[in-house]
Amino acid sequence: MAKVQYYYSSITGLHDYGNAKLTMGLQAKKNILRQWNTTQHLSSLDNLSDELQMKKKQQKIEMILDGKKIAYEKVDIAADEESKKRMRELCGDPKALPPQLCNGDEYCGGYDAFEVAVEDEELEKFLKLA
Repeated sequence: MAKVQYYYSSITGLHDYGNAKLTMGLQAKKNILRQWNTTQHLSSLDNLSDELQMKKKQQKIEMILDGKKIAYEKVDIAADEESKKRMRELCGDPKALPPQLCNGDEYCGGYDAFEVAVEDEELEKFLKLA
């Protein structure tokens, strides 16, 4: 039986601020943006919110899989370009973002589908384990 692969990104806070790429916490990013005080960088605040949401989704998936003792392999797409390509191929979407779940070569779904499966108590079916 194939093992569930959980595609995630360990770098949810990597953005280009001027000429420097920085990985930092949400508060530090907000402080930099406040210092700039320009409207051209306001969209960066939306990116911060998106990053926080992605991180929360990733944490929830891990918490549920761990809690249900479902074995899975974490695949960090930020660490390996080939993993990102593979995730997007399995998803059938060249712009797919994590988190995504697969079982071997079978695409299971993204976070929203995962959440529905948990609510409907059909997680094993969703992950193609049943």
